[in-house]
Amino acid sequence: MEQYLFCDWSEKFLLYKQNKVSAGHYKSLSTAAAHANDFFGNRKLCEITAHDIDNMMYSPDLLNYRTGKPLSRKSIKNVRDVIAAIFDFAAEDVPKIYASKIRQRAGGCQQTRR
Repeated sequence: MEQYLFCDWSEKFLLYKQNKVSAGHYKSLSTAAAHANDFFGNRKLCEITAHDIDNMMYSPDLLNYRTGKPLSRKSIKNVRDVIAAIFDFAAEDVPKIYASKIRQRAGGCQQTRR
């Protein structure tokens, strides 16, 4: 299940959004995703709780990359919204992944029975 790390879904989400939003909005999404990856990048989606996200939002480690100052409330809200969007994106895609694996297993079983 290592393929279901937050950073993997974050990358897939950004690739999906790349040609669907303006360049400025994409830059905002990728910056927010980078902040989220700093906290959750190597964790599985199923391991991240609402409490973890709250802790991230109030963390003094959430700093602006350019200035080094703490993020504004608006920027923190943007990070939270991008995290929610990544979870939504993964939730839409996960059933497709499991369905394809089930079909592969079923196909494999049928071939071995013959």
